[in-house]
Amino acid sequence: PETTPPQAVALDFFGTLGHWEPGTVGSPAQVLYDAAPDRARIDTVHLVDLVEGKNGTVQRDTPATAAAYARWEEDSWRAAARYAHVPVTPTLIEELRAVLDARRLELYEDVRPALRTLHEHHIPWVLCSNASPDVEGKLHTLLGPELRPRGCVVSWRVGARKPHPRMFTAVLDELAPHTAAQTLFIGDRYDCDIAGPRTHGFRTALLDRDGRAALRDTERAATTVWNDLRPLTELVRRPTTTPATS
Repeated sequence: PETTPPQAVALDFFGTLGHWEPGTVGSPAQVLYDAAPDRARIDTVHLVDLVEGKNGTVQRDTPATAAAYARWEEDSWRAAARYAHVPVTPTLIEELRAVLDARRLELYEDVRPALRTLHEHHIPWVLCSNASPDVEGKLHTLLGPELRPRGCVVSWRVGARKPHPRMFTAVLDELAPHTAAQTLFIGDRYDCDIAGPRTHGFRTALLDRDGRAALRDTERAATTVWNDLRPLTELVRRPTTTPATS
């Protein structure tokens, strides 16, 4: 388990800081699944991978401007629609876009206290997320100026998605002069938020809010697992000791 207070923090968004507000939740994958003429033949995991622009387990590179990201996103939707045998029409793309635009973000109740503790202890933090461009602005509105991150490392701007190495390099750029060894990376996905950051030397903590993280025994034994962000607050507040001088 983590016992030394970090000097910097990187946080994932979905499943870590927040989620979609109930009643506004929708996804292009669900719309396509509902419209599919033969749902029995659909591999839902593959459908979601296509919607999210994944190629197997490897995340495809994404364009580095909001407009280019939107085009890339819609190309991914078209590929998913073809897989589901759903006719690709302008109306369909508009419907999928409207599903995303209607969603509203909600923070978990332990988030603001944790971020306030970071602020009080002058510990910088950055967002590191594969989220689409609209999430960044919505998050800033929810947090207000005092709790906002030092920077946002988001896939559409970096031009890659976690666990691509460029995402973690960008985190270090935002947190400079802090090093990976001084930074605690927290997220809810083992591949994106634990294994990926570790290859770059980050300290890590897996956030398992629902207690259902699928980890191998060896992974669990080597991973700090938290159920919420209260351990981060406690860790930051933990007094540090310095060697006695003679």
